[in-house]
Amino acid sequence: MSCDEWKRDRPHDLLFRYVFSQVRHARGALRHLVGKGVAEHLDWSTLRHEPGAYVEEHLRDSYSDLPFSIELRDEPGQIGAIIVWEHVRKPRRLMPLHLLNYGGRALRDHARGRHAVPGRLPQLIPVVLHQGSGRWPGPRRLTELHGKAGRRSPLPTFVDLRMIVHELRHDSIPPHEITSVARTALRLLWLVSSGGMTIRNARRVARWVKEVHDDGTAERDDLHALLEYIYRTKENEGMLEAIMEHVDRELRTEFVSVADKLEARGKAGLVLRQLGQRFGGLPPWVELRVRSGSLDELDAWGSRLLEASTLGEVFGDA
Repeated sequence: MSCDEWKRDRPHDLLFRYVFSQVRHARGALRHLVGKGVAEHLDWSTLRHEPGAYVEEHLRDSYSDLPFSIELRDEPGQIGAIIVWEHVRKPRRLMPLHLLNYGGRALRDHARGRHAVPGRLPQLIPVVLHQGSGRWPGPRRLTELHGKAGRRSPLPTFVDLRMIVHELRHDSIPPHEITSVARTALRLLWLVSSGGMTIRNARRVARWVKEVHDDGTAERDDLHALLEYIYRTKENEGMLEAIMEHVDRELRTEFVSVADKLEARGKAGLVLRQLGQRFGGLPPWVELRVRSGSLDELDAWGSRLLEASTLGEVFGDA
């Protein structure tokens, strides 16, 4: 998860992509979402996240997508399905059309790749995770967009697409079927969508985070991604202090580490803007050095650039 990504105002999208682009966290959730009748025909040990994203840039504040490939149980060695997993916060009526577009591009990329079988395409499985406060408000099939409101088109159906839509609720994906990181990410996404990232839920959030911290299989970067999301979506200034009242010293240290990281990231962005205003275009090494600087270094560089005449003087290299 790069600094550039996290400085954008897309905390929901970024948490979803960071956690569920990791197959170990996506596998259990997708197995549940596609349904038992579909899941039993797929070899989940072969699930693979495919690089790339297909959502148009102007929609990325509302949508994010993760493409996966997976083999069929009875056809080992061949990709049997492409799962396009969408995370949606602000549904649009044309969502089936968007999924048809994204899915078509994913299938095109597969057909051009090394795993393609000439003359064959895998099944497309479009899955939507709705992070909203109410029920899914729009169509779930492409054919629902045809004809006048309330009337079906008189023409036969030539092309259709049916979305699997999951309306996110508290533990709407059974907790025992997914990892602690996936479980906590989904719980936090749900809590934020319901307006619950407040002090009254501090004990609950602390318990969720502690599950991840105490899980020997969870990685520290995963824990930090969850803590960053809490920092960025909290609704009360005292929320973090309230959470830390319910965790042990070791986990409080992780909260402080993430807070320092976020502070350093903010200061790095400020220093880079000031350097750009003073010296114009910056060489790549400057951004790399600033982004990796400590809080003390960032403070020192920020002070020096007020009077420095060269980049070397700012960084003490002159």
